[in-house]
Amino acid sequence: MFIFEFIVIIQCGSLLTNLSIEFSRYIEVVSIVLSFANDVLLMKKSQLRSQVALSLLQCCLHLPINVLFLQHSNICKLVSLLIKHHTKTLCKHVPIVETIIKLLLQSIVTQAKENQQKEENLIEAARDITKLSAHLIEQCKEDFRSTIVYVLIDYVHLLSKGVFISSALKKTLNGVAFELFRISGERVEQYSGQMTIAERELLKQLHQQFKQYHMFKGVV
Repeated sequence: MFIFEFIVIIQCGSLLTNLSIEFSRYIEVVSIVLSFANDVLLMKKSQLRSQVALSLLQCCLHLPINVLFLQHSNICKLVSLLIKHHTKTLCKHVPIVETIIKLLLQSIVTQAKENQQKEENLIEAARDITKLSAHLIEQCKEDFRSTIVYVLIDYVHLLSKGVFISSALKKTLNGVAFELFRISGERVEQYSGQMTIAERELLKQLHQQFKQYHMFKGVV
């Protein structure tokens, strides 16, 4: 890898945080950086040093919530590539991956609340997160089993705020939740005491839907 490319990736978090440019230009720069990172991963694959792989992951944490939504495709692709080619590194940094999933879900709910995006864009983002969650099951299920429940709790907390979500989007978002349930197993019930009554009821309903859906599909 060229020295310049290495520096861009290692410093991408602080670079994106400290850019003082107009929003449209900022979005363009973020897209270029993330696309470049994905290209590097595709070329280098497992040859990429773990330090660089981790820097790519941390880069996503520095993005504003609306930018996270606009770049959901690049971000989900980036994390999926890291899961595939740098499984050990990813499994050692579970909190970062979980935070990224939390932020991506939050970005969808926020955009739905502010009604700034077309429904098909929201659904597309939810589908990308569902695929990403499925990759976790394939590669890192045991590493995420004990803590992914906090992503579910955070998602239920978002829903409990009464944000209107269309039935089509809710169905797609439930697909994300179902994948997370597949990782956590029954552990989710152990943490319901940390939630409000309304949140516990939402979680219970979601868990029942998960059981019915996957029993029908023959997954559970």
